[in-house]
Amino acid sequence: AYQSTNNPEFSRIAEETLAYVMRDMTDPGGGFYSAEDADSEGVEGKFYVWRKTEIIAALGEQEGAIFNEVYGVTEAGNFEQANILNLIRRDIKETASRHNISVDQLNELLARGRKKLFKIRKTRVHPFKDDKILTGWNGLMIAAMAKAARILAKPEYARAAEKAVDFILTRMVRADGRLLARYRAGEAAFPAYLDDYAFLVWGLTELFETTQKVEFLRLAITFTREMIKYFTDEDQGGFYFYGSDTEQLVARPKEVYDGAIPSGNSAAAYVLLRLARLTEEEKLAAIGERVLEAFLGDVQKYPRAYCFFLTAVDTFLTAPRHIVIAGRKNDPETRLMLEEANRLFAPETLVLLNDQETGNETAEIIPLVNGKDKLNNKTAAYICENFACQRPIQGFDEFKQTIASYKLKI
Repeated sequence: AYQSTNNPEFSRIAEETLAYVMRDMTDPGGGFYSAEDADSEGVEGKFYVWRKTEIIAALGEQEGAIFNEVYGVTEAGNFEQANILNLIRRDIKETASRHNISVDQLNELLARGRKKLFKIRKTRVHPFKDDKILTGWNGLMIAAMAKAARILAKPEYARAAEKAVDFILTRMVRADGRLLARYRAGEAAFPAYLDDYAFLVWGLTELFETTQKVEFLRLAITFTREMIKYFTDEDQGGFYFYGSDTEQLVARPKEVYDGAIPSGNSAAAYVLLRLARLTEEEKLAAIGERVLEAFLGDVQKYPRAYCFFLTAVDTFLTAPRHIVIAGRKNDPETRLMLEEANRLFAPETLVLLNDQETGNETAEIIPLVNGKDKLNNKTAAYICENFACQRPIQGFDEFKQTIASYKLKI
């Protein structure tokens, strides 16, 4: 949302959410935990809710009153005589004007208040944490961290994502290479399901696009081939939920409904098509297209129940665009071009770095970067649509102006 609107409120919410995950929901080894309870000491919400008098005591009469007004805190409360802080139907600009302060001053007041309340909340009894680590959910979090790192230019998110990948590779892969589904208390168990493979591959492809480290693309391809091997329905297309190497049940379901999280088939179709565009491997594109064909009848009946499936359809229908930046990764102009390209909301565009210091390692997997090198020992950008490339661009200003029109308006 931030990428498409440039509204800083969206980036703030994203960063605060990721800060919570990194602070409270991350194992020391790097994996992400599953959940945290709503209740503590036998009372639902006790850790999270506030009474009006508590906030006044913590922040003082004047700032406490403004804080309570903004976050909807009342004597009666909105949850069992206490208050869940919320911003529903609150206009920050209008509130600032009424109190004769600027929006910036109000935001600073609120930030101070949150910081003080957070310190108080830390002294409370924390809710129980479900510290099992699920491969699929970690794949989703790796994708989120990688995207945030790329869009917000915050490398600490990419480091967290890389650490989670390392956790999975060292603790959740069997000796024979088979991915496992869950880890807890030193034990990994259960052959991974379709969702685990599809979500992890999604995370790995996002992490490759963020870091431009070819190792993540290699891993994505390896796990994709494993996914095809264990889950493909050769007759009807699409993927089964259970692997062919696990206990054979009476029926092998195939799920495509996109609920709170995408279905395994929707994510699989999406990553297959994205990887096909990176690697130009026609087999991956054909399998991805067959997944779309297998479920199209169901999706047409009620499209809004298959949002991520439609994202895969959009990927299939939209002509690809590649931006290849040739230069040394740490060169200032190269970094500027990468950051500018990553800032754009242009879902059909893949941004690639042909790092002149790592030789042809990237070109071995992504043929499109072959021959796209620096010019006159300076960074150059190559923009290719439908596999036809424009003349190379040198200079950040021209590059920025050229790609500005690629931003998708929503």
